[in-house]
Amino acid sequence: MMKRTASVGAILHGHRPVKFRDRNVFATLLFGIFCVVVFEMMFLVFFSSSGRTSGSSRSRRELPFASGEVVMSSSSSSKSCLPSIEPNAKPCPPAVAMMRELDALVVAAKPTCANKLALMSLRQYANPRRIIVVTTEGRFCEKFKTAADGIECFHEDEFVDGVTKERTADAIEKFRTKTKESKNDKNFMGRSLSGWYLQQFIKLSAHKTKRLNPPLSKHYLVWDSDMILLRPMKLFDSAGRAVRAIGGNVVPSYKRTYERLMSGSTTGRKNDDGEVDNAVHYADDGTSFVAHQMLFDADVAEEMLSAFAKSSSRRRSSGSNSSSSSSSSGSSSSEVEDVPEDFEREDDHARRLPPWGEAIIREAYREPENAHIGFSEYESYASFVSARHPELVKSLTLKNWARNPFFTGSIGVVVTKYVRDDGLCCPTSKVLTPARWRNLAYVGFEIGHAEATCDVRSPKYKDGYGW
Repeated sequence: MMKRTASVGAILHGHRPVKFRDRNVFATLLFGIFCVVVFEMMFLVFFSSSGRTSGSSRSRRELPFASGEVVMSSSSSSKSCLPSIEPNAKPCPPAVAMMRELDALVVAAKPTCANKLALMSLRQYANPRRIIVVTTEGRFCEKFKTAADGIECFHEDEFVDGVTKERTADAIEKFRTKTKESKNDKNFMGRSLSGWYLQQFIKLSAHKTKRLNPPLSKHYLVWDSDMILLRPMKLFDSAGRAVRAIGGNVVPSYKRTYERLMSGSTTGRKNDDGEVDNAVHYADDGTSFVAHQMLFDADVAEEMLSAFAKSSSRRRSSGSNSSSSSSSSGSSSSEVEDVPEDFEREDDHARRLPPWGEAIIREAYREPENAHIGFSEYESYASFVSARHPELVKSLTLKNWARNPFFTGSIGVVVTKYVRDDGLCCPTSKVLTPARWRNLAYVGFEIGHAEATCDVRSPKYKDGYGW
């Protein structure tokens, strides 16, 4: 039998030999990396040359870099100092003055080298009053607090009253389709499905927590734990509006769930047809606002959750009428009962999510095949504030971030496994350099999207990955 040769694609997806013996494949991989780097350099030359022409002033205006007046005058060392997770690296001083009326919220499953660098970069380039980390196990807090100054850390089940992983899992079990969905709490991108919904619930309801003293700031920056800031970033424009990034993927199931949640709402601004605007809003270029970070206004978040809760009340009050109308439409929503048999038991009430949380899961599970991508906190909040409070936000016209350091998917994450001495997928300064060449404000390093190669779920990393 002819010996199989591992392909580059197989290696990148984790199906690789124990040792890298195939020199042809290794050479091909190196050549691919070389081509990407050359392309990045060509892009940089083009960007720089175009910046010297008439388009330079527009590009600088559109990219949300912090203006000179907010950068600390004594920050010459911070400009040359790049945050690093390497053992001998010295901590960098903040590059901007502290935003004393702004908190940042980060939800992280466990300590990793990527979210350590993300927290360091938040302190250096955003410098909020405090960084609040919510994680899956209390014992992880000891590590998280060492990443930067001003970090407070909490267990995910103890941050917002009534919002826990068990209650989220119970709600999923109530609303899932019995004939198609298994009873297992399936994993999605390195996190259980209940955990995936829970982290979104925490972000949306953080303003309800009683654990913080002083209370959470009115505006709070929600930041994904694997997004790394590369330079100071403007969060508010001169009029005090929250600056909103564009360029996110458009996921149809996000749209459908949000519009089902808002259907029937009679409050809010009306569109050109004279109807209340309950639709999803996208950026002018057709992309979404799912940019893995967003400024939330606590009052707007509360208003939206109240609208979702009212949707839940309308569904329950309509009872079987709502189910029968869904059935007549022939959609997959007919497979999910509006009110499960045990939903209204009094002794069960204490174990339930808040009504808005149950409403989200119920509407997501009207499409059980898409439940793993059934809701987005970013898209929902962005649409709600666009429809009801557009004066509070200013959307960019250029994308200023990337999900990965290189243009080619997760290759920037996978490459680090083969160039680092410890064999871990951890961000290095060289890997992040191409993103800085492209004048990006922040870039992702999503280890969970390459978990087969990076082995991030291995039991030997149960206490942390690269940290």
